[in-house]
Amino acid sequence: MAALGRWCGRKMDAGSDDAGAFSWIRLRGRRGRRISFVTCYRVSQASAAGLEDNTAYVQQQTKLRLLGRRPDPREHALPALTEFIISRTAAGEEVVVAMDANESLRPCKGRLRSFLTDTGIVDVVGHRHAELPHTCIRSSARIDFIFVSPTLLPAVKKTGHIGIHDAIPSDHCGVWI
Repeated sequence: MAALGRWCGRKMDAGSDDAGAFSWIRLRGRRGRRISFVTCYRVSQASAAGLEDNTAYVQQQTKLRLLGRRPDPREHALPALTEFIISRTAAGEEVVVAMDANESLRPCKGRLRSFLTDTGIVDVVGHRHAELPHTCIRSSARIDFIFVSPTLLPAVKKTGHIGIHDAIPSDHCGVWI
């Protein structure tokens, strides 16, 4: 345990945004290279109507309200993540973002497409594969993604997915790089 503490103290740090839409861990490697690995859940609901208190939407909405911000978790996630990625990139860092976006990249002018343009990150699985399956049982589109800084593309050797319910009990498939 002491060895892990020494390693963590010098080589990584972690955190999350104030509303709980995403969390991150930053690793520091050789020659000062820093990569932040981010997981993001962008809620699918547009309102809390009919939702129970233990849902991600209501939890994030409550946090936003307590912070004095507009209590709309779906609208909060992408701008907050954009700000985070831009600040990390400006500091010379690279990012890997795994996201349940609850939105497809198909509309060329959608919010998710704008997010990629604003941050400069790349849909690495889409970059590698021409035919992509839907990633959620309740959607006919791909709504789960892994985005990376363009400088990380040469390091990605393979990408793919496992089918829904193939290895994990989820209504989403597993996407990997």
